[in-house]
Amino acid sequence: MRARQIDSLTSLRFFAAALVVIFHSKHSFGGFTFVDDFSLTQAVSMFYVLSGFILAHTHKTITSGR
Repeated sequence: MRARQIDSLTSLRFFAAALVVIFHSKHSFGGFTFVDDFSLTQAVSMFYVLSGFILAHTHKTITSGR
């Protein structure tokens, strides 16, 4: 049986990854002045947690021990 894809979490993971890219490139390009108001360092943690949950949800053999 194939696991159901969770589109809302996948899109949230995309936005977290985009925030990480913006955070790392804001000093190189300088055009992202709106990001100074946000704490983008939390986007890395959110990306890792969502990635781990999605991997564990879609690959049942990882959690079953087989």
